Amino acid sequence: MLFNDRFKYTSKTRIDKGISGYIEICENKAAGTVFAIKTYHQKEKYESKSEYHTRVLHEFRILQKLHHPNIITVYRESISFTGSTVKIFMEAGSVDFSSLLKRGKYGTFDSLFSFWKQLHGAIKYLHGMEICHRDLKLDNLVLVGGDTLKVIDFGSATSTANGELAVGIVGTESYASPESYSKISYDGKKADIWSIGIILYYFICRRFPWKIASHSDKAFVQKTAASVTDDLDSGYLGPYYAPIVEILTGILQPDPVKRLSIADLDHYIALAESTL
Repeated sequence: MLFNDRFKYTSKTRIDKGISGYIEICENKAAGTVFAIKTYHQKEKYESKSEYHTRVLHEFRILQKLHHPNIITVYRESISFTGSTVKIFMEAGSVDFSSLLKRGKYGTFDSLFSFWKQLHGAIKYLHGMEICHRDLKLDNLVLVGGDTLKVIDFGSATSTANGELAVGIVGTESYASPESYSKISYDGKKADIWSIGIILYYFICRRFPWKIASHSDKAFVQKTAASVTDDLDSGYLGPYYAPIVEILTGILQPDPVKRLSIADLDHYIALAESTL
């Protein structure tokens, strides 16, 4: 079996070290396979081992339920004999999208919009499963096979079943929605929509429109959802310009009630594709 603990594998590269743990790309030479292993940081002093396992394996439990071509596939979990080390085995991807862009990859908007449409498809599926991600950002997007985008890191994901609201500030401030700062609880799906809008903006402008979507940030205060699109380069976007203005105007609405849903975006994506 590929992931039997007795099977030997070699760590090729450590590609990421995050808040929850680190990821290694590993190879099983006997089976001729490459996969990723995420090793979680050890438990906090205040946690019991049971509490620790529940917390870190939350991501694994979420991913077990998900089967979509643009969401990373998880294979199995592994808990050490002492219970102090927890790993999950999953599909191997590239370095994160932020690193790919810094390397000058994917300069044309055609290719970037293709990836963004894959992201839209993944989040549409996720929301249909009544789950919100809550930490969508370039660092949590990788490629598999060179042209398939995959969403990773579901450690902050929560259920939205029965109208359940997200609680607290989670994720990275540049991508977080304004209501996550101004409200105790909020619609996690609409917060995800905001984040993919920021990702689309970054694909086009290669910078963030503001540091934080809060009234403490002057850039955010000065820019309404409509004026954000003034930053867009019509020459770079070409025939995509008009529908992309519509998409970003609809997504980057500070009021989540007015913000587009993931299903609403189907119309605008079709409009963008029809211009080609």
